Amino acid sequence: MTTIIARISQLLQAMENCERNNNTKWLSIWSDELYRIEREVLPRGSGFDLGTQIAKDECRKNRIVLNTSFHHMDEHGSYDGWSSHHVIVTPAFDGIYIKVDGANRRQIKDYIGEMFHHVLAQPYVKPEAGEKDA
Repeated sequence: MTTIIARISQLLQAMENCERNNNTKWLSIWSDELYRIEREVLPRGSGFDLGTQIAKDECRKNRIVLNTSFHHMDEHGSYDGWSSHHVIVTPAFDGIYIKVDGANRRQIKDYIGEMFHHVLAQPYVKPEAGEKDA
């Protein structure tokens, strides 16, 4: 079983190999799949109103960096500001380790870490052949 975070890592490595070998056809294919994961799989909405982006330039073989923002609400249900976060994912003996940086407004970093762990540890399901992007 390949997890979502493992698939992201595989795709980043494949893209790096394609860039090194000037293989534009497969670079495009891998880039499209990575973009689909950003758009359809990573946290979006429910506070993560700007979605999540993979920080490709900051990723390494042993570290994936995801950028996200959280739209906070006050006790009355009104939006009252944003906080920006880097979600840094590294391998661990028991799966993955997640570190969330940025402001810890209302203890949001724990929530962000839990949300990302839940999503990234899920099995990766490849789209069916011929399935169209929405």
